[in-house]
Amino acid sequence: MIKSLVVCACIIATGVADAQVSVSPLSLTISAGSWLLKDSKKAYYVTVEATADSKELALQEAFRLAIDMAVGTFVATQTEINKDELIRKEFVKYSAGFIQDFQIKSESKFGKKTKLVVDVWVTESKLAEVVMSVSKAEGKFDGKKSAAIVDNNIERLKSSDKLFDMVLNDFPSRAFFVMTRDINVSLVGRDVVVNVPTHIEWHPRYMNALSEVFEKTRQGTEPNTYEKHEWESVIRYKKSNEIFMSVASYRDKQKLDAIIHRMIDDGPVLKVDIKDSSNKSIMYNCFNYTYFNGYFNAEPLMSGYYKKDSQGFLEGQFFSFGGANTHNKRYEEADFSIYGDFKHDIVLSVKLPNKNLLENMSSAEVSVVPKSECNERKI
Repeated sequence: MIKSLVVCACIIATGVADAQVSVSPLSLTISAGSWLLKDSKKAYYVTVEATADSKELALQEAFRLAIDMAVGTFVATQTEINKDELIRKEFVKYSAGFIQDFQIKSESKFGKKTKLVVDVWVTESKLAEVVMSVSKAEGKFDGKKSAAIVDNNIERLKSSDKLFDMVLNDFPSRAFFVMTRDINVSLVGRDVVVNVPTHIEWHPRYMNALSEVFEKTRQGTEPNTYEKHEWESVIRYKKSNEIFMSVASYRDKQKLDAIIHRMIDDGPVLKVDIKDSSNKSIMYNCFNYTYFNGYFNAEPLMSGYYKKDSQGFLEGQFFSFGGANTHNKRYEEADFSIYGDFKHDIVLSVKLPNKNLLENMSSAEVSVVPKSECNERKI
């Protein structure tokens, strides 16, 4: 089975009069659009015309076009192929723009269709920071108008969750590059042991995709500190070719909970599959990924355990709960950290239950799988 994930940023508007915009036949722009201040927030103002089967659908179509004009749309595509047959193809569209306000200028009917001309204000500020539908008179409030804006903005937050889940679905099976070196056999007492030297590191393509989704969906780039706790969840990450950590801050815990479920609750284990010359599995063992720290204590590199060296700095690992010290900065608090530049070498030793199995052994395949896919586990 082949699964692939493609993420691309598709900017379908530039905010200038002669912009080439890809739009639905149901909507078009009346004005060129421009950035200005509204209610002390930077907002993109544009007038659009939208036609749909109902007023509500026409309004949502107007919102979609206005947001595309303001900040563009990010599209992720995931395909899954089994024996050269496409069994699933999924598209997720996401935009970082949110509706701040709107005014319906005109409404008309064409048979069963409704056409609206709408002034729309779009902000890049995130939902929790946006003051939506400011009342124009004391004691007055337009509930229907606010509901339309809230519904549209919540749908955009849900699409960001789908985008995030799409990338996490490839964890851990496609998140790591694994390579085995010269396999050898040894006797430990009377037991026959197959030793599989293994190198493992983050796959650059996976870290690039994960980082890009962080950059598209994050609501801030600053971590919480001891003095200020502004964000509900903070995730730190870096790609294999980067030195410093980047930050993705969120007003809620949906992204953090999704990471913890994938990377911790049903986290990765190393599976060694002993195979014969016909590539048929003879036996397999699963290993929690640990290393010995020199004091005969096995410490997990893929459990979320947060460890420091004697000077208080983070020791190498793939990911962990918590934050880390950075150059010339105070301690920055984070809920989870992903170290895309970490790599490790380990020897996986599989004890054969029967020495006669050695005669049929032809290869040993190492893969990274979720705990739930491994029935037999050995530390």
